[in-house]
Amino acid sequence: MTSTGTTESDTISDAIGPARRPPFLAVVGPHVSEAASIAVTLIPGFAPLVRVPHSASPSRLRATLAAMRQSDAPLVVATDSAAAVRDADHVLVTDGGVVVEDGRPTDLLAIPGVYAQWYGDEIGANFSDPGKDVADE
Repeated sequence: MTSTGTTESDTISDAIGPARRPPFLAVVGPHVSEAASIAVTLIPGFAPLVRVPHSASPSRLRATLAAMRQSDAPLVVATDSAAAVRDADHVLVTDGGVVVEDGRPTDLLAIPGVYAQWYGDEIGANFSDPGKDVADE
């Protein structure tokens, strides 16, 4: 006999699952200060804004950001590391103080553009060409 009811743990899990968890928003710029200034302007009211400077290990930054995600608050990150925010729900890319690209990281990597170029530069590959596979770093 199978149970059709839901347990309390199922309800809690569903409440914080990917479909319902608060967004992970990122602003990527050539300098953290530029990205932060744009984030404060374009995404007001989201606090705290996390400033993440570029590191030699984008994977380590990604793991740190994943650990920072909470079930009850959006995560807004300003960084100069495109690869660090590959797991973001939405990315704004700034250059020269203006937003030049925005979208999901996978979509931005699928087109030749600023985000794809910066991402490729960080991991030592050319992802600015259409059709490149970015499943692995």
